[in-house]
Amino acid sequence: MIYQISANEPGFVVETLKSLLKEVIFDIGDFPFDYGFFAIDGEKVRVARKVFPSDYLTSQQDGRLQRDIMELSQNPGYSFLLLEGFPHLDKDGKLRDGWKTRDVTYIQVVERLVSIFSAGIMPIWSPNIEFTPQILAGLYRYFQKKSHTSNVGRVGMEKVWAKPTTNERLRYWAQGIPDIGPKRAHALLEYLGTPENIVLASEEILSAIPGIGPETARKIYQFFRMRYKMR
Repeated sequence: MIYQISANEPGFVVETLKSLLKEVIFDIGDFPFDYGFFAIDGEKVRVARKVFPSDYLTSQQDGRLQRDIMELSQNPGYSFLLLEGFPHLDKDGKLRDGWKTRDVTYIQVVERLVSIFSAGIMPIWSPNIEFTPQILAGLYRYFQKKSHTSNVGRVGMEKVWAKPTTNERLRYWAQGIPDIGPKRAHALLEYLGTPENIVLASEEILSAIPGIGPETARKIYQFFRMRYKMR
């Protein structure tokens, strides 16, 4: 796996990231993003980094932020805006930038971040630049996992990352079956491959899947043989 890094990034961030991801090959060059790699299913992951609030606000004024957002929004995979540093406010709710106060309220920042999110780019925070390599390594490890079952219950479509993968859509579909949560959804799809195979599977085949069992297999089998009742 190759991890791409802009040549403009701080040396200690790059070196720390290398120490955290020893198994990865790093490519440092002239990229239109700060960090990037491919997820395990081939999706592109791109990250732009801004120190908050100083560089974030300055880049908004000089057009660099708009350029970065435009570039990230063209990415067909997953895009992130990594903000380093948490907001500090004065008594009027305006941002403090070191010893001075910026003429920008936190509400205005939130509104701008919502517009960035609506463009398919997820804003994420790092407490400081020293912790940034940990964030970047964590993102990489997340996207190298084949499945995620820790926080993907079927409350709504999995749009945590704005653009669900095919696997996420399939797991979401499977969690609509009675008694099927994230782990069982993963097991059904891992062993049977497609929704069609799940629908057509016999009780014997279903019950042989680890974590399913005869009772759940019977419920799955009967569920796909129900008729929709018109009012």
